[in-house]
Amino acid sequence: MRRTPIIALSLLLLLLAGFTAVWFVASDRLLGGVDRWAEKQRQRGWEVSWEERDKGGFPLAITGLFQEPRLADPKGWRWEGAALAATLSLLDWNRVELEGFGEQRFFWPGLAPAQDPATLAAQEKRAFLTYSDGDLSKVEVLAREADLSFSGRRASASSLEVAVIPPRDARRYDVPVDGEASLRATDLLLPSDLNLPLGEQVKLLDVAALLTGQLPPDGKIDRQAARAWAESGGVLDFDRLSLDWGPLTLRGEGTVTLDSLDRPLGAFTLRVKGLPETLEQLARKGLIDGGVAFAVQATALAMGETDPADGRRQVTLPLTLQDGWLSLGPPVGPLPLVRLQPLPLEP
Repeated sequence: MRRTPIIALSLLLLLLAGFTAVWFVASDRLLGGVDRWAEKQRQRGWEVSWEERDKGGFPLAITGLFQEPRLADPKGWRWEGAALAATLSLLDWNRVELEGFGEQRFFWPGLAPAQDPATLAAQEKRAFLTYSDGDLSKVEVLAREADLSFSGRRASASSLEVAVIPPRDARRYDVPVDGEASLRATDLLLPSDLNLPLGEQVKLLDVAALLTGQLPPDGKIDRQAARAWAESGGVLDFDRLSLDWGPLTLRGEGTVTLDSLDRPLGAFTLRVKGLPETLEQLARKGLIDGGVAFAVQATALAMGETDPADGRRQVTLPLTLQDGWLSLGPPVGPLPLVRLQPLPLEP
């Protein structure tokens, strides 16, 4: 009888030893796969590098720790950071978690100024890669207490959440489908030198959109690529659009593309609260005529309905981006609000 605990303990130690051996073999093979992937990308002209690499995560995960990682493609897209941890849970082989440490730096060609990367610093920076049948099916990025910098300007946000889903079945559409994405940002603080009409603080920006059309295979964003995208039937279809900015609360959906002068062209249906106060601020900034703003305020108040959830007046109206103007439609307009400029892309 005394042998039973000893046998059980021996079996347990043997099992732990075997599990440990399996973990080390699996981690070596996984990191070896990273090396093979990196070498394959280098043969294609990419730059894939890191200063040091280590592993951890025992016993329930495999984590690769990379110091000073850098990834750049031949066309000029580049990402680099202070450190990166990539973790694969042994309980879920279809999901990889990435955690960035220190400042993250991003550069993409075609956006001016040409050699100025964007930077992201945050208390928490995580990304999740989800695979289905061996193919990447979703990319999610999360940042908390984030500070962003680009072209000498800085912005901050309490939270940033981005999700990207690769191309869906193109047979459902008349044009190629390039994928879909969503962005949710809370408590945005925008650069003061932009002199934005509704102030520097945006409480909520929440959008989800489907992108159709033909994008360049090299991923470069320039005026020629944007024109080719629009001419291929390219449309950005917003399934969800939410904005809480100053007095304005907006919910809606719509589509947008580019006109022949590379200006936004589209139409939206919006449910708007705070429209009179918003128009008043626009009038103070000199963006619309004060008399027009007063008339529109009266119309909005008369046509709107009270939302029982918060007691605020809400009006439903169309918004158009056409002929170089962003305009409100009936029952308020037609009322041109903001002149639209071509996208600031390199030729």
